[in-house]
Amino acid sequence: MKYNKSIIRTKVVKFLRKEANSKEEFLDSLLKGCDKNYSTGIAHLNWFDEKKLTDILLKAGFSDVYKSGFGQSKSLILRQVPLFDSWLPFLSLYIEAKK
Repeated sequence: MKYNKSIIRTKVVKFLRKEANSKEEFLDSLLKGCDKNYSTGIAHLNWFDEKKLTDILLKAGFSDVYKSGFGQSKSLILRQVPLFDSWLPFLSLYIEAKK
């Protein structure tokens, strides 16, 4: 019997979303199923979105936290794209913070 991976993946995601009360709980549940290997660094598994990262930075004592974007930093030096952050900007989350 052949299985369509896309259909199976969709069903699993739908099931997990029903079980989770929020997007955060859903993403955390995905991480719980991942194997962690501390000797190879694979234990470094996490997810971030604007809200989660902003909350972490505020709890760490940063007072001015705001969303930025590729080449849109308030800091001139961080807007120099060839020198800073030219790797996969479409997959990046840009949050700036001041302490």
